[in-house]
Amino acid sequence: MESDPMDQSTELLQLETRRCDAMMAADFDELDKLLSDQLTWTHASARQETKASFLAMLRAGSTRYLEIRRSEERVRSYGDVAVLTGVADMRASINGEDRRLCNRYTNVWAKTGASWQMVAWQSTAVPQ
Repeated sequence: MESDPMDQSTELLQLETRRCDAMMAADFDELDKLLSDQLTWTHASARQETKASFLAMLRAGSTRYLEIRRSEERVRSYGDVAVLTGVADMRASINGEDRRLCNRYTNVWAKTGASWQMVAWQSTAVPQ
């Protein structure tokens, strides 16, 4: 029996909340669970990271997420793959400098077994 698309959307939005909370709390154990080992993270600057390099950057403290507010979210499910789009308005400390980042993003989650993991992030800066 297939899952209800509304239930799946709710579950994925909850996972997004967990991911953002983990990024702000520097909860690397939670991020390790939520992010796929095959993750490709593409920053708005076009720099790409793997899961390992992204987590290493966060662990080093060069980037710290202080606040993440999401809006305009939309979830589209395709079986065991889901595409989330939205806007992330963030405050971050990058190399010791407090910055406000506003990005439109596309985020891909894949279900393997019983759990979902994020496999891709692509963001584009929203002009001020």
